[in-house]
Parts: sequence; C-alpha cells; structure tokens
Amino acid sequence: MKKNIFKTIRLATFIAFILYMLETIFIAGMFTNFILLVILGVLSSIQLVFSIKEKKYNDIMLSMSYILSAITIVSILY
Repeated sequence: MKKNIFKTIRLATFIAFILYMLETIFIAGMFTNFILLVILGVLSSIQLVFSIKEKKYNDIMLSMSYILSAITIVSILY
C-alpha cells in the first residue's frame, strides 16, 4: 500500500513539474503559474519526506531538483 502511494505521489509530482514547465514557457497567466508552483512545492516536499523515510537516494535528489528548478525559474521570471 505504501509503495502505491509513493508511486502515485511521484507520478503526480512529475506531472505537476511538466505542467509548470509548459506554463512557464507559454506564460498563460501568473496566477495559474503560482498555483502550479505551490502544487509542485507541496508534492515535492511530500515526495522528499517519503524518500528520506525509505532511504531512496535517487528520489531524494529528484525531488530536490524539482524544488531547485522551480525556485530558479521563479527567480529568473520575476
């Protein structure tokens, strides 16, 4: 059961990251961009907690890269 939840959170984080990147490229609206950033941050944080708990080091680096790339894009845009 825990592995299914972890895989679902991992997939949702990846989808949120892709949507955020597409939103950033096409800049449809700043409010939507902010909402996707919040969703990405929350999902990445949850994924980070699960990864640390289960000691999956690749997933720890993946969630950290999601968070850092979102912060980098926001700092470039604003």
